[in-house]
Amino acid sequence: NQIEVVFVPLLCFDKSGHRVGYGGGYYDRFLKKCPKNTVKIGLSFFDPIQKISDINITDVRMNFCLTPKKIYEFWGYIFLLNNNIIPTPVEIEVSAILKTGSKKVKLSPPR
Repeated sequence: NQIEVVFVPLLCFDKSGHRVGYGGGYYDRFLKKCPKNTVKIGLSFFDPIQKISDINITDVRMNFCLTPKKIYEFWGYIFLLNNNIIPTPVEIEVSAILKTGSKKVKLSPPR
């Protein structure tokens, strides 16, 4: 019950927050045991594909995915960049966040 954030390695992910891991199901089994409000952050070198077609009922979606250039968000946050509200799901240029010192505002609890 003390785990708040889990960083998840992956091979690829889609625009809905689903991921393809390394095939063992380790992270999915581990994440099922974590509290529902645990933030799940994927780490990827690549941008998302449109859709992963073979999603399994035991797969756990991510809340965010970090790539070298963007942060992809899959739950109820908005980012305020230069006073502009951007609805989610959203992809944000990392350089834009670093330059503006953006703030995030929580709209709803994680799924």
